Amino acid sequence: MTGPNGFGKTTILRVIEALSKGQEGISYFENLDFRSIKLNMLNGSSFLIQKNDNQLMINRKPFFKSDFLDLYLKDVDQSFAKYLFRYERLLPAKALRPYKSVEEELRYLDLYKRKFNVIQDVIKDKENYLKHFVSDASAKKEFALLEGFKEKVYFIHEQRLLKSIDEFRLLEEENEDGEINQETIADLPENFKCQIRKVIRMYTNLSTKLDESYPRRLLNDDSIFSKEDFIKRFDTIQEYNNRLSEYGLSVKFVSLVPEFNEKYARALKVYCDDIDQKYAVYKGLIKKLDLYTEIVNSRFRFKKCFINPDKGLVIKEGDNEIDLKQLSSGEKQTLVLFYELIFNIKKGMLILIDEPEISLHIVWQERFIDDLKRIININDCTAIVATHSPQVINNNWDLQVDLGGLYSAQLNHG
Repeated sequence: MTGPNGFGKTTILRVIEALSKGQEGISYFENLDFRSIKLNMLNGSSFLIQKNDNQLMINRKPFFKSDFLDLYLKDVDQSFAKYLFRYERLLPAKALRPYKSVEEELRYLDLYKRKFNVIQDVIKDKENYLKHFVSDASAKKEFALLEGFKEKVYFIHEQRLLKSIDEFRLLEEENEDGEINQETIADLPENFKCQIRKVIRMYTNLSTKLDESYPRRLLNDDSIFSKEDFIKRFDTIQEYNNRLSEYGLSVKFVSLVPEFNEKYARALKVYCDDIDQKYAVYKGLIKKLDLYTEIVNSRFRFKKCFINPDKGLVIKEGDNEIDLKQLSSGEKQTLVLFYELIFNIKKGMLILIDEPEISLHIVWQERFIDDLKRIININDCTAIVATHSPQVINNNWDLQVDLGGLYSAQLNHG
């Protein structure tokens, strides 16, 4: 998706993200200047949002008035009203966030009182409003249309190198916008370690189950296992060992290949079947690690990326390990962007990517769509990219939707 500045590329992505949140995302449209937005579903249904005289209409039915923000503007300065609106997911409203206890809700209320001196009535008005809002039967019926869409959208914003810390850290030092930011690059090593630990747990659980059932399966297996089968299967097992060792994984299925003995052929066959199943647990992770390191290392000229269970992500220049914070902005963008694309996307998701070209060299931009296609193939997902860069489009002009062209066409037919 392309278009001149101000034509709404990022707004379209934010609209899609808001709709994917269902009722929790509807407040985005209160501050948005628009007349109508229509989402057409593959099943033939549609979801229409309109704004007439500051009143939202959902599928042509009145929803709620946008003047509820006056509650804040009356008792709270505008900057805090903006903060509440932007971070209303932090408010103690059970309708939007299922708290574990009343005490947890009170902690949120107390947080606002101590930090911003907010009077309880203002928060209570918002809470009551939201409870009434989500209890509306008609609203629930309309938003049911979005259920298949909910939680299936992943938005990668243009500001990828800084992240907002969760609400429980609001009492710490903030920036001028009321957020606590830190570089997302600092989290990548731990993120990779978590990815690896998760798969190791799956491997351990499967191994336990297979080991417990091994005697029964051995007695029930009457298949033939020849010496040729044995040699082929153990060659494959050695390949498994080599692949795992590339990422420092300590799993070693077999250290020495045993001599083939027809007397024990059945036991060897069941053993090889088990190793195939155990390696299958790692297979998806290995494929993603391969793709990530290949994409990153094809871009980095003097540095190289390594991944292992102990340190997670390591960048080296020769034998020297580089502090991630010392990398260039383009290198950081590459590491963060492709981590999100490869490891945070679930099957069937819609990815929204805003300005992937930020800080990237032209050659790196030209590779982006081709690499994105490979990621889409692995994760079985779909993507919408908003960009200003012809280099990002590269040889994929058949995929382009130009908002400037659509606007000109409307004018010509208007």
